[in-house]
Amino acid sequence: MTRNDFFDVLKKELKDIESEEKKELLADFAEHFEMASAEGKSEEDICAQLGDPLMIARQFKVDCIIAKAQGEVTSSNILQAVAAALGLGFINFFFVLTPFLALISVLFFAYFMVLLFVVVGLIVVFAAFAALFTAIEGLYSVFEYVSLAFFGIALTAFCVYLFLLLNRLSMWFFDLALKYMRFNLEIISGRKNLK
Repeated sequence: MTRNDFFDVLKKELKDIESEEKKELLADFAEHFEMASAEGKSEEDICAQLGDPLMIARQFKVDCIIAKAQGEVTSSNILQAVAAALGLGFINFFFVLTPFLALISVLFFAYFMVLLFVVVGLIVVFAAFAALFTAIEGLYSVFEYVSLAFFGIALTAFCVYLFLLLNRLSMWFFDLALKYMRFNLEIISGRKNLK
């Protein structure tokens, strides 16, 4: 592979990305070619040393998508980042998708339980007030109905607080997941050693 072939593949794969980082990446590779050529290395040797330009472009795209997701945490951006990271290789299926699905499952269950208890709290409030106005004399005192209504209100308020806390926790988990994907990308691309 020659320098022109290397840059043709890289530019073709990165054609849909418009960013300053893309220009820096291409400039870095051009500089690397110039420095290695000055040392007397052939273009084929330089290309072999740099690696597959297709893989470099894929890793760069994933890096850009993860950076976008970290800047603007939305479910769409996070799903794009997971899909992009999975596209880097089959082994990523286990290192990215499995923790992500586990996280989503736990969060879904937690949201479901909190919303269920909000509904239960509202049902208790309405049932207590309905029973208060249709009460059979002597069966229960007004105090018991009012106590039950306040219990329902407290349960609902507590679950709304848990919902808000869970929402904040979800944002923290998604940020952590994005950092994990970036770490995974750095390991795959060889930018980070585990030593």
